[in-house]
Amino acid sequence: MKKEKALLLFIAVACFCLLAVMAADALLHIRFPKTEQIAVSAPAPVFTPAPSWGELDPYALDMDTLDALPGIGPATAQAYLDYLDQGYRFHFPEDLKNVKGIGDKKYRDLLPFLRLTLPQAPETDPLF
Repeated sequence: MKKEKALLLFIAVACFCLLAVMAADALLHIRFPKTEQIAVSAPAPVFTPAPSWGELDPYALDMDTLDALPGIGPATAQAYLDYLDQGYRFHFPEDLKNVKGIGDKKYRDLLPFLRLTLPQAPETDPLF
């Protein structure tokens, strides 16, 4: 009985090895068709020149200037102007996010273009 089990195990291992060799040989002889490389030229991007860093007064912007800012379209520009017309002011740079249509991403994109200053702390602090 032990001889039969050993013989069956030997045959199973031999079959597995033969199958592995045949599979490896088949994989080595696979020929893939050659692919053609197609050169595609993308059109040159068109950029609207944006205002320089920190040159814009947030209270003196008009529709055309707002529309040239990154991420600002006509609807957001109008919401910005409406925000100021309602008497709201920007006390902190984060107040830009109060304008409808300006979220975190647009806020980060706009911040470099506007002259927004934080309120100055008193020169002497009684706690220190």
